Amino acid sequence: MMTPKQSNRIRGILAQISQPIWTGSVAEWCAKFVRFNEPKLSGPFTFHGREYLREPIDQWSNEQATDLVLCFGTRTGKTRAIFGGLAWKIEHSPTRAIWVMPNSHGTGGAQNVSRTRFQPMLRASETLARHIPSGARRHEFKTLQMCINGSIIDLTGAGSPANLAGNPCDTVVQDEVDKFKRKGESEADPSQLADQRCKEFSTPKRVKSSTPTLVSGKIWQELMKSDIRRRFVPCPHCGKHVVLAWSEQFTVLPKTGCEAYVSWGEDARTDAGWNLERIMETAHAVCPHCKGQIRDEHKVAMDAAGEWRPTQAGVPGYVGYHLPSMYSTSKETTFGAMAKRFLSAKRSLQGLQDFINSDLAEPYMAQDMGSGRKKVIEHNLESETAGGWVKFMSVDCQQKAPYFWYVVRAWKDGNSEAVESGSLDTWEELRAKQLEHGVKDIGVIVDSGFGARSDAEVYRNCAAFGEFDQRNEGLPLHMGWIPAKGFPGDKKWKNDGEILPYVLQEVDPFMGTSAAGECKMCLLEFNSDFFRDVLEDLRSGRDGHKWAVGPKAANEHYWRHMDSHHKVTVENRQSGLAREKWKKRSERWPDHLNDCEIMQVVLAMFYRLFELHTKEEAKQ
Repeated sequence: MMTPKQSNRIRGILAQISQPIWTGSVAEWCAKFVRFNEPKLSGPFTFHGREYLREPIDQWSNEQATDLVLCFGTRTGKTRAIFGGLAWKIEHSPTRAIWVMPNSHGTGGAQNVSRTRFQPMLRASETLARHIPSGARRHEFKTLQMCINGSIIDLTGAGSPANLAGNPCDTVVQDEVDKFKRKGESEADPSQLADQRCKEFSTPKRVKSSTPTLVSGKIWQELMKSDIRRRFVPCPHCGKHVVLAWSEQFTVLPKTGCEAYVSWGEDARTDAGWNLERIMETAHAVCPHCKGQIRDEHKVAMDAAGEWRPTQAGVPGYVGYHLPSMYSTSKETTFGAMAKRFLSAKRSLQGLQDFINSDLAEPYMAQDMGSGRKKVIEHNLESETAGGWVKFMSVDCQQKAPYFWYVVRAWKDGNSEAVESGSLDTWEELRAKQLEHGVKDIGVIVDSGFGARSDAEVYRNCAAFGEFDQRNEGLPLHMGWIPAKGFPGDKKWKNDGEILPYVLQEVDPFMGTSAAGECKMCLLEFNSDFFRDVLEDLRSGRDGHKWAVGPKAANEHYWRHMDSHHKVTVENRQSGLAREKWKKRSERWPDHLNDCEIMQVVLAMFYRLFELHTKEEAKQ
């Protein structure tokens, strides 16, 4: 005897046999037969102002596209693309599908989306409504499981491992996949569990949709496997194709060579700050070909004549789409509205991460720290000569000229301002620079790690500046210039019951000479990756402290050195999980002043000028 689900499947197959064959595209079918029934979002499925949705929706009938990746900004209609694709499947190709969302309950949860959005669409669409079971079979059409026209659509939250590892499915939809959370490290990745449901089928359809978070996030990792299709639209003035983008700094995607970046009127900046009303009036994109102004009223015609173009050779079967919010014609995605959000986010404590993720559909890689937007902050802190300020001088040693790079920075209560940066050639010049700025001997830190001509040379020269304290038992202890050495990775040290990202190690500054064994000095070892994170937090303002760069420090070399590293994703081959790590942009990219600023943070934290309260993992 057949179960209700088996009977539903047979009825659906028979229904397909008796139906006339649809010869149009999936998008054309959606436009003709699908209607929405949501508050303020009721009416037919329209592509007006959203022609960019046609091709992604058409991929639902393409058996060669086994993995469909939608990395879209907010307010672009990516969820409606899922609605349309599933509706087409129900009508034309009975499927066993699982639709995974971040949560089962609550706003945006599986139950809420089914009850208030998806099922109202099915009931409002006449061609689909006739398949909804009624009478004795009405129990087959439930909120989280719909048996309809031979299809079985299960909806669940990502936090339900048992549901994710259930029956085989030929269609797996993961909506807002970057918001999926596992209950613990012992739990399997919910996205991988869902994908496993398809392994028995030769032509599966795996659909992932989300705004991105980090480079290590699932949607960006999946997009990188694909052919990364981007939307090329014709300029309304010269007709040449462009790609709408926010700015050169805020994208981690390879350049296409025809980006139309966003700008606004020069008169929008006043002595009192930004005139947001003027910015909203004047914001536009600039055509890279003819320099014409692309405005919001041009978007509909541009999108209608636009096309998707692959920008790389992807894994076979992976079709990916990247679309920032500015392509949408929504009131919230006008150039002006986005510019207002951008400037507001820059001033907020949270920074630009949400804008980069949600509006630009880009992963956050500290783009807001790039030199493209850096301005010299002239004395936005108290004068470094005021009471309570402490100056440090950090030095990075090299094997060839210039032999020394340095930064002098003033600190007070965790706030700081770079006073000067530059390069020198001799130890004597370093000493003169120290005295010029009134830096105490115990406020000088010198790198003795990779790049230094030799550890011994650094130790001996550090020992020349300062004094030896003989009050402690044993050998006299040098109190002056401090040699330091950074270690990458997760290295930590145990000190007085605490696990810290730095430690003092005793060394003999005169080892190998006739004066060996007569005194000792402290080498400050530290976790460079940890303090690179702290430096990033300080520069972005997320730490809550002020980080300033004075006019004598903010030279061309400084900003280039400060942009020397970025975060990349490294995948663990055993677990399949990805994590982020710092990597130099290229071997020849200079980073010496960046190393100096890291040592500034190390010394400030060592002297307790601010605490590790933003890095709780350091104490674990």
